[in-house]
Amino acid sequence: MTNTIIKTAGGMFSAAPASRLLQDREVHIFGTINAQTAEETFELIRILEKESRTEPIDVFIYSPGGELDAGMLVYDALVNCAAPVRTWCTGAACSVAALLVCAGKDGRYIFPHSRMLLHEPYASGEFCGLQADDLKRTASRLTDERELLTDLLAKHTGRSKRIIRRAIAYDHFFNAEEAVKFGLADEICFAPGRRGK
Repeated sequence: MTNTIIKTAGGMFSAAPASRLLQDREVHIFGTINAQTAEETFELIRILEKESRTEPIDVFIYSPGGELDAGMLVYDALVNCAAPVRTWCTGAACSVAALLVCAGKDGRYIFPHSRMLLHEPYASGEFCGLQADDLKRTASRLTDERELLTDLLAKHTGRSKRIIRRAIAYDHFFNAEEAVKFGLADEICFAPGRRGK
């Protein structure tokens, strides 16, 4: 990726686009959410929080989802950040990424042609070769994770747990308007300062 020019009081210099975006207090979560993504996002949120507790941090999310544990680290960083945090669904926010969009405590926005996906946690390929007791433990963990997801989505959307359980019982896609109506986002918006319909 080509570098961008940054103008400062000391002159102009070339930097990676990510550096320029960070200067504007933008964090991007693009791609699968895993331990590395979570660590990088957590560190960036903490750095920006230390720089200013009053200036907002804009978190742009375009992700198919990923590991729940990694997503929960990012979630905790967003909701416990002392600085204002605004989240943006750009393209798609699926699974745990949809929860991260919901975690924007100072604004949750979705681009006009973006979509969000909710579903229950699942264990892909984890059941191969497991004994009965291992299967029980895995099923119990998945049930606990489903309840955690249900509780958090109910909290952020204002929907009842019963409605959330129904919504995550299958792959449930929401376009931008449906996401706002359901309470996953507050507003359809193009970018900071540019409102949609």
